Amino acid sequence: MPAYDSPIRMSYNFDTKTLSSLAQIGQMAGPSGLRGRIVAVAAVLTTATTVAASVVSIGNNSDVDKYATLAVPVALIDTIHNDFVSLTTDDALIAADTIVTLETDGGCTAGAASVNVVIDWFI
Repeated sequence: MPAYDSPIRMSYNFDTKTLSSLAQIGQMAGPSGLRGRIVAVAAVLTTATTVAASVVSIGNNSDVDKYATLAVPVALIDTIHNDFVSLTTDDALIAADTIVTLETDGGCTAGAASVNVVIDWFI
């Protein structure tokens, strides 16, 4: 079984989704029985964001930003916004067999992005 120091690394890709309305972008789940931690989050703008920044949150059904957030600023099309996530507490670890949600707060008035999330899964 994969241990914390040698996890199974999985990348979850979500096709273009609007950032200008409060919505769930998608859901993710890891291998059965394994815990996880977010390693990185990236958004590639396919439509420019306007007026205000938008936030992409990774969490669960009871806490939408429990594991990570990514601020997507006002920016032009084809720009990349990413962040490596450093977890400092066990509270940010994903429990085994949890459905992980990806949501946007709809902060911008226009904008769309393809989003990629990298998660390490371990016992």
